[in-house]
Parts: sequence; structure tokens; C-alpha cells
Amino acid sequence: MLCKGEILGIAGLVGAGRSEAAQAIFGVDQPIEARMKLDDRPLQIGTPRDAIKHGIYLVPEDRRHAGLITEISIRENVTLPALDRHAL
Repeated sequence: MLCKGEILGIAGLVGAGRSEAAQAIFGVDQPIEARMKLDDRPLQIGTPRDAIKHGIYLVPEDRRHAGLITEISIRENVTLPALDRHAL
């Protein structure tokens, strides 16, 4: 159980499924079976947008290839998850 503001880290050996589990929690991949709760209510996450709406973010292990657009600034990268709030 996590409390507000806490960070969950997933560790394991290569090939143990840690990346796949994190991607399923974030909505990148669809899990075979999963149950999550937020504030004691069932939580359904089908897409990364759903996860972000609930305050769940993913820091991928290969951030250069899966977490950043290296051709744009840090400011632009940081605003991508909330682009609809920052766009004109």
C-alpha cells in the first residue's frame, strides 16, 4: 500500500517481468489479470492517459529511447503528459 506522494520502485532480475509489470500498471501494456485500488475503490487503467489522470507516472528504464524526445527541450518534455493544460 502506498500513501500520497510515495514512489513505488520495482526491482528484479533481467527477464523477471519487472518492466512488463510497470508498463501494465501505467497502461502501456494490457495485463492478463490485475486488480488495483485507489482510495479503496477499484481502479481501471487502460491507457497511460488514464494512469496520469490518477497521478500514476512511469519512469522507464531506458529513458533516452522510451521516456524523452531528445530533439526538444526539458521544459517541453516535462509538459508532454499535460499538454492539453499547456497548449494555447
